[in-house]
This record gives sequence, C-alpha cells and structure tokens, in this order.
Amino acid sequence: MDIIKEDLFRKQMKKGLSGAYLFFGEEDYLKTHALRSAREAVCSDPTFALFNDFHLDAMDYTPAKLLDALVPPPMMSDMKIVSVSGLAISSMRQSELDDLCEVLSALSEYDYNVLIISVPSGLIEEGNLPKYPSATLKKLSEYLTPVQFDAISVIIDMLKSLIPKVKGVRHGVQ
Repeated sequence: MDIIKEDLFRKQMKKGLSGAYLFFGEEDYLKTHALRSAREAVCSDPTFALFNDFHLDAMDYTPAKLLDALVPPPMMSDMKIVSVSGLAISSMRQSELDDLCEVLSALSEYDYNVLIISVPSGLIEEGNLPKYPSATLKKLSEYLTPVQFDAISVIIDMLKSLIPKVKGVRHGVQ
C-alpha cells in the first residue's frame, strides 16, 4: 500500500488530477486547503462548476448519493470533481464500509471523475504507519490513493532541522 504525502499530491495537482484520493491525518486545515485547490484545478471555469463540482458532507452522505454524484458525465469539460468531507470512517459499521467500497469499485466506469474523500483528524483508524496500516486503510487503499496530512508541528520540526544546514551553507561552512 502506497501512501503519499500532501506535498506529492500538490505536485500531482499541477500536472493534472485523475483518480480517487483519501485525505487523512492530523492537519485538517491543510486537507481543506488541498480540497479547495483541487476543486479550483478541476473546475477552473466557474461557469460550469455548478455541473462539475459535487460536494457531499457527512450529514448528506449515503452510498447511493455518492454513486448519483459519480454517474453524470462532466459538462463542457473533460473532468469533474466529487468530494465527500466529514465522514467518520472509524464509526462506520462493517456493512457501511462494504457499501462504500462497492460504490468505489465502480469508479473505473466513471473515469472522468476526480473523487476526494476527506476524513477529519482522528476519524479513521490509521494503524501504525507507515509499516502497519489498519485493515480499514488497507481496504480503502484498494480504491483510493491515501494522502496523509501530517501535523504542522511535524513540518515545523523538519524546517527547524534544516535551519542550521542553511546557515552553514550561507556562511561557507558545509
């Protein structure tokens, strides 16, 4: 199972998105920002966004509604985006997860969609990543590319570790 980080997702977005993605991890703000950017990238013409940008939140989600959003082809565009946000995957019964996976298994029939399911922090069992993902994450990764959004504190720590290296290079020390 391959998990990509949000920076790789952003690079893919610049090249053009296709397929389906599962946003998960601690940083909800970055997930929201990435989803907004993906929506703008896929639906660059606001005139047709009404027809090519479908959004379901957890309150409105059912597998049937998700399938209903995926079936219609895009209008005046090659692609459309369908997003689902706020799903508490960890609270789903096995039968509900199976129903979701059944809809996801039909994605190849509707390859004009970019699907993003964005799960709030703590609402999916991740397992012990990267080596031991949860059974749920493994199952969903059969249909969706998992995109992990690390906490900003992890990113800040990485940047702090680079500061001494940058200062050393600037002063001629390597």
